[in-house]
Amino acid sequence: QPCIGFESYPPDKKQICCSRSFTPMIEQFDVLAEAVASFASQVAQKLRQEEQAANTLMVFVASNRHRTDLQQYANSQLYAFPVATADTTMIVKGAVSALKDIFQKDIAYKKAGVVLLNIVDQSAIQTNLFYASNSEGHKKLMAAMDAINAHFGRGMVKTGAEGVRTKSLYNRSFLSPNYSTKLQDVIQIKV
Repeated sequence: QPCIGFESYPPDKKQICCSRSFTPMIEQFDVLAEAVASFASQVAQKLRQEEQAANTLMVFVASNRHRTDLQQYANSQLYAFPVATADTTMIVKGAVSALKDIFQKDIAYKKAGVVLLNIVDQSAIQTNLFYASNSEGHKKLMAAMDAINAHFGRGMVKTGAEGVRTKSLYNRSFLSPNYSTKLQDVIQIKV
């Protein structure tokens, strides 16, 4: 007798998050903004894959709580979109705007992230009478961006806010091997 019922379709996500810890802690706003923009772009791409849109996003930052010799700080900020969106440009713009509200100078930031909240299906987006959007043009742009990134690799086409240095900010020394997807990680058995 089955103890857990079988789900033919997984339930829709209630939120989507992307966060990372930084190996050299970040003190400059522009470097932190590039990292947050990169996280926002990744969650927007995941959102489009699920054919959903988000009404709200949250940006959070935190200092290293294990370094008691440094000033401690942690905060988050919500940003509400006028209309639910899955557009990378809108989500990145909202994330950087929310980051500006919570960024403080002279803090060494160890972690940051972007969370999309109030997710709805793309077919059930509530329009706004007072907000004119070029949704068809943006949908075509996002489809082209996703197609190029799927063909040539993630991050080949990205927004200018994401910058070029975000990969060097993460500690990837403890990353698990990809035995089934990377040829150099495949286990070799010598007989």
